[in-house]
Order: sequence, then structure tokens, then C-alpha cells
Amino acid sequence: MSEIRVNNVINEAGTGAPTFPNGIQLTGSVGIGTTNPTSKLTIKANTSTPAVRITQDGSGLAFRVDDQTNDITPFVITGIGSVGIGTTRPQGQLHVSSGTSGDCRLILEADTDNNNEDDNAFIIFKQDGNLEPAAIWRGNTTGNNNNSLNLANSAGVNGGIRFLTNNDSANYADAVQRMIINPSGSVNITGALSKGSGSFRISHPIVENKYLVHSFIEGPRADLIYRGTVTLSDGTATVNIDEKVGLTTGTWAALCREPQLFLQNNEDWTQVKGSVSAEGVITIVAKTSTSTANIDWLVVAERKDAHMYETEWTDENGRPILEPNE
Repeated sequence: MSEIRVNNVINEAGTGAPTFPNGIQLTGSVGIGTTNPTSKLTIKANTSTPAVRITQDGSGLAFRVDDQTNDITPFVITGIGSVGIGTTRPQGQLHVSSGTSGDCRLILEADTDNNNEDDNAFIIFKQDGNLEPAAIWRGNTTGNNNNSLNLANSAGVNGGIRFLTNNDSANYADAVQRMIINPSGSVNITGALSKGSGSFRISHPIVENKYLVHSFIEGPRADLIYRGTVTLSDGTATVNIDEKVGLTTGTWAALCREPQLFLQNNEDWTQVKGSVSAEGVITIVAKTSTSTANIDWLVVAERKDAHMYETEWTDENGRPILEPNE
């Protein structure tokens, strides 16, 4: 015997499902698997199969919840399993929309009673056979008390974290890489970098439990520094900067302008002088034509490559704008 109980009224049928001639009008609460429904519809199951199963063979939604009549921001599940919150046409597995006005906020919350700092919110990216190579979370991976916001990616091939931007399109797929943090920790920035200050910070090479810090060398010009030592032969010497520092022939000439040359004879009192050609060749001549002294040389030159003319922090001549407006 099967039955439907509505407001303690039982409708009984034989061995098949009960039927009602003009449909069912429910004015109370319905319980399925329970005689004590706690809401308009209460379903209670104690089986290994789903408590509720909805099959949609047509083109309509499989499930929809409205919070008001003619709701334009419902909760829906499509026939292929996509979930829409605030939209009836989800464009992905999960699509959240605030509609025509208001912010759209996605909130992940942990430790609501604030009694365990080891509880943290995570977004974990899974792929490649159930691996978890990437995540965004707050706190330590072990859940220890740490209030940092963390972005992590662990991959052996083509890994790292990339940052992409574009100001010519509204499509993220058109953005181009501006910065990458490589798996080794090195950072590559294709654009300009402006900072309040800068330094290197390494473990001290000879003192335990100490760091070693040096400030960057900065100035009002985009200068490059080249240096080395050369031995005079019969009072003269030449140095091709490209060859000396390991650049392709012609690189220095394409990169540098307005060079300044500094020479130092640390062996004897023989005076020396020199010049730098447009091709980046240093010529050194000693006052004594027989000198074979070792001469230290230093060349400081200003950058003139295309980037210096295209970047936002230089003027039309490719030189830094020293006092820009706030």
C-alpha cells in the first residue's frame, strides 16, 4: 500500500502510485520519508542513493529557485549541470551575477567563531590526474597561524606565476605578459619598474644569522657601466667593449650614447688618456711610448634603445622625467 499524507489526511492507493483526479493542492507541509516536515517540503533519506534526483530531457532548466515573483536573479541548475546564481544562463560550470546593478561578491569564510587561527580559506586548483599544483589562500599551507595572503603554483614544466595586461581590448585572452615569477624565484618585468627604494638582501656570506644588504645605485640618468683592465703594448691599447663583456658585435653602439671614459694607471706614474668611438672601441695612449702598464678603465654611457623612448617614465628624448606630476 502506498500513501500520500497531506495535513494528516491519507490518500491511499493499491499497489501502484496514488493518483488525484484534478491535481494536488497542498495547503500545509509535505514530508517525504518523514511524518514531521519542518518546512513546506522536507525530504529525509537514509540510503546510499540520492535523496532527490531531477532529470531534464528537454531544453529547459533542471532546477530553479526564485526569491520573489518574476525574479530576474534566481538560483538555477541547467540540464547539463551548470549553476547560475543571479542568472538563468550560466556561461560556465558556476556563473555568479549581481544583475544590472550592485557589486558581485564571492565570499569564502573560515573560522566563523574566531576560536581556531589554524582554520583558513582556500581556493585550490586541481588538474592533471587529481594533482593540486596551484592555490590561493590565507595563512600557511599547514594551517598555522599566519595572516598572509598567498598565491602559489608548483609545476616542473613551464611553471611560475604570470601577470598579463592590455589596454586595447575587453577580452582577457588578448592580454600580454608583463611580469613573470619563474619557478626558481627570479622575476622578469617587460615594462618599467618604479620604486620608492631598492636593495639586494642575501644571507651573510661569513656571519651566521645575519643578512647582507646593499642599496641600488641610482641617478638622474639611465646610465650603464662597463669596466675592465687592459695591458699597454708599446704605450697603447684598444678594447672592444662588445667583445670584452660578451655582447654581439654592434650591441653597445645600439644601446649607448654620450659615453664617458675614466682611466687609472695603478703601476707607475705614466700618464694615459683615451677615447671611446661610436662603435664602442676604447683607445688608450700613454705619454711614454714604451709603457706596458696595466690600465683600469671605466665607461659610463646613457641608454638610447627603443624602450627608453617608448616607456611612460621618460620624455620624447628617451630621458627620465625627473619631476613628474603626482
